[in-house]
Amino acid sequence: MKRNQTIFIAIGVVLLAIIAIPLARPLFVNETVDEAFPFSTMTEEEQAGFAAMPQEQQDMLIAMSEENMEMAEANVRAMLEEDTVMEDDMPAEEPTALSEGSFIEIDFVHRGEGTATIYELPDGSNVLRFEDFRVTNGPDLHVLLVQNPDPRTRDDVGESGTGYIDLGQLSGNVGNQNYEIPADVDLSEYNSIVIYCMPFHVVFSVATLGEVEMATALPLQAEREFMLTSNMAPAQQTETEEPVEEETEPMTLFSGIFQSAGRGYSGEGGVQLIENPDGSRSLTLDSDFSVSRGPELFVYLVTTDNPSGTDFENAVDLGRLIKRSGTQTYDIPDDVDLSLYTHVLIYCEPFTVVFSFAELAPADAPLTGMFAGAGRGYQGGGTATLTPQEDGTALLEFGDDFTVTDGPQLIVLLSTAEAPTNRRSLGEYISLGALTSVAGSQSYIIPEDVDLSLYNSVVIYCEPFHVLFSVAPLATS
Repeated sequence: MKRNQTIFIAIGVVLLAIIAIPLARPLFVNETVDEAFPFSTMTEEEQAGFAAMPQEQQDMLIAMSEENMEMAEANVRAMLEEDTVMEDDMPAEEPTALSEGSFIEIDFVHRGEGTATIYELPDGSNVLRFEDFRVTNGPDLHVLLVQNPDPRTRDDVGESGTGYIDLGQLSGNVGNQNYEIPADVDLSEYNSIVIYCMPFHVVFSVATLGEVEMATALPLQAEREFMLTSNMAPAQQTETEEPVEEETEPMTLFSGIFQSAGRGYSGEGGVQLIENPDGSRSLTLDSDFSVSRGPELFVYLVTTDNPSGTDFENAVDLGRLIKRSGTQTYDIPDDVDLSLYTHVLIYCEPFTVVFSFAELAPADAPLTGMFAGAGRGYQGGGTATLTPQEDGTALLEFGDDFTVTDGPQLIVLLSTAEAPTNRRSLGEYISLGALTSVAGSQSYIIPEDVDLSLYNSVVIYCEPFHVLFSVAPLATS
């Protein structure tokens, strides 16, 4: 009996092995994959260059190759070429700027930056000038003057002679450069500059043209006179000047400061929600605004407790971001109740990611800042608080912890610059008078005719030597 049991056990073991081995084999057998490189005609050097590109560019080029291999390979080769740098001089000593715009990114592959400005020269001719310009290298890129203000496709660009004027082949993908505009072109009909790939009809970058922004900084030669005459009401009008009606001034309703939303994206600078004299409202990004690069960035008004997330209430899309930095304005629909909104977002629609956000606060909310030394061995510390008063004036107060390096004839300034480092970077400013003390609490009254929304920092300034001793950037508390 035992012998039969032994035989049955042995047979069972053999059967189990026969069943188990085939089941186990896939766990121990390598599966070899040998996929072809997506761009078959490239050299090893070009393949290595492609492999070194950022992953998002590789993904987009591979997707492009599935639709048009020739176009994808031409783009890869162009992107691997060395930059062609141009440094054309300004074409005249006193040109008049007629319109300008900033180049934007179309996607991860087609990227542009810098400004495009149309000038009228003293002889009456017109020229297009690029400054601080850079665009992704591409095959046979041309500069087009286009009627559509925001063209993204071949259909948007239109046909030569009707939809656009070809100003010629791009001189270089980097640097300052000039392009003559034919005398018979009616500039009022054209609204954008496009960097365009002629063989494959692809838009690489667009600069929507608009009014020329005026500089806000005072001429250097006027600074000292401005300081000495300031406390600082606007200059008195002469009898021949038309009086400026107070109601024509726009009013800031809410304001905020941009900050990073994480994930490696950054943003900074101020934003204001403004009521215009005609009753309309607009959102203005201040001159110090900037944000990280990204495809299809939009400006949103939202209500949220988590501005870095994706769950927003009452989201209002104010339109595509015009440019990555500097002053720009967006209309706010009349039916939007601004009191319901807590944040402004810079939002990447394709990937549903917040790049930067600014928390909004009423314009009459106090502004606070911390003093720090402005360099050159000058030290500063303590708090500054700027509070609007019911009578229309405002009160600037330094805390008990305030201190600054002693110096001759120190005065207190309000500056439009967020973080000035020298007198050239002060922008416009008003003087609040002599510093009362180099330490401890003190206060200064700001006249009611001063628009506090224009000012971004408090500066302790040495008047005789034109040196900044300490700066406190201001933000809503």
